[in-house]
Amino acid sequence: MQVTARSQATGAWPNLFVVGAAKAGTTALHNALSRRNEISMSRLKEPHFFSRPLLHPDAEGQIPVIRDERRYLSLFDARMPIRGESSTSYLPSAEAATRIRAASPDARIVILLRDPVQRAYSHYLNDVRDGRERRPFPATLGDLGEPDERWGSAASRLRLSLYAEDVRRYLELFGKRVAVLVSEEIADDPAAALRELEDLLALQRDPAWTLEHEHPSSLPRNALAARALAAKLPRRIGRRVVPRRGRAFLYSLALSARKPGLDPGAARELWTYYRDDVRALEQLLGRQLPWPVTHERG
Repeated sequence: MQVTARSQATGAWPNLFVVGAAKAGTTALHNALSRRNEISMSRLKEPHFFSRPLLHPDAEGQIPVIRDERRYLSLFDARMPIRGESSTSYLPSAEAATRIRAASPDARIVILLRDPVQRAYSHYLNDVRDGRERRPFPATLGDLGEPDERWGSAASRLRLSLYAEDVRRYLELFGKRVAVLVSEEIADDPAAALRELEDLLALQRDPAWTLEHEHPSSLPRNALAARALAAKLPRRIGRRVVPRRGRAFLYSLALSARKPGLDPGAARELWTYYRDDVRALEQLLGRQLPWPVTHERG
């Protein structure tokens, strides 16, 4: 895929990318950024234009991927000084990082990270909700280390909690134009995270700017809700015709208010798998992260 720096016929390339991680709060951040008058966030939150991930068959029709340049650039208001999008497939994709650099070398990059164990489990619940996963969570851990990189596969879902090399790639390509935020820290002090973003984007301070928390991942309320959520055609139509707030309301009706607990044995196995990567990430960022405290010290 080749990209040009600018197309007068279709508009300017975006210069702000929320690249992931999946299930780390990117939807809430996308919505918060869209409320700033200086920013045009894409009307489709995740166009996946620069990664164009290979989809697992179960994800076909559920995950839109925009491949046409004109259609992609039409998602943004070219008159706005900041144009952004939020595709979580960009973080693990080396191709996406280099393509973004080629199209928008001065782009600002925002990376959201979450406890890798909780992120993987939340992603699992998301796939159960959407009908892409039917196994109990502990049974999916047999896919740890499998080479299946198709977006939507269990193996790729577990791999997405390995952050260190993906973060390193963006830091090497974009340097100080990268902000790495931790979702647990955002929950404790959202105003501090927003101030960091204002500094990254050279925005004036806005004390009224807020970041709304996403609802925790959960499962369908009953079998009828499960069938409705897994139906590909209604989901595709709903994504095109129902506004984002309306879709959120429909989800709230179909999903249980309670998040199922994570099996302790599965949590320990996952932390053992992710622990060395977290240590490498801490060394890369030059700071301690809150997750080892959670998993190693209770």
